[in-house]
Amino acid sequence: MKPPERICAFYSRGPHFERLLGELRKRYPGAHITALIPPGYPSEALEGLADEYLVTGNAAYSVRQARAAWDVILRIRSGRYDVFAVMFPSAKLGLLARLSGVPQRYCQTPDGRFLPLRSSLFRSSIQAADRAIRGRLLYAYIHYVIHHCPVENSGTGPETFGSD
Repeated sequence: MKPPERICAFYSRGPHFERLLGELRKRYPGAHITALIPPGYPSEALEGLADEYLVTGNAAYSVRQARAAWDVILRIRSGRYDVFAVMFPSAKLGLLARLSGVPQRYCQTPDGRFLPLRSSLFRSSIQAADRAIRGRLLYAYIHYVIHHCPVENSGTGPETFGSD
C-alpha cells in the first residue's frame, strides 16, 4: 500500500488541533497536509504543521445549516485526500468524515490516541439523533427541576447563614 500523499485535518472546537497536525506530520512526513480551519483561526499557529490551510465559511455547523455543511463536504471531496482526520470520535464528526468520501478516516482522542473511524453512515446518523434527543430530554428535566421543585428551608443547616 502506498503512503498517503494528501491529508486533510478538520478543525473543531478544542485546544488540541496543533497536536493533531503534529501527529499527522509525524506519521506521514512526506505528505501534503491541509488544515481546514474556521474564520478567525490564527493561521500563524499552523506554521510548520500544515502545508496549506483553507478557511471554512462558518465557525461551527449544525443541522440547521445543512447547505453550509454540504459546501464543506464538497470542498473536502474536491481535494481528493487520501486521509481525513478529525479531533474527536463524535457522531457528528464521524458523519462528516464518512460523507467526505476520503478512504482513510481517523480521529485523535483527547487523551492522544489516533484511531480509525469505521462507523457506517446509518450508524453515525442514529448516534447523532440519539445524542440530540438525550440532550433535549436532559435539558427538559433540568428545566422542570429548576422551575417546579422548590427547595424547602428546614431552619437548620447552611441555608440559614446570614440570619441574625
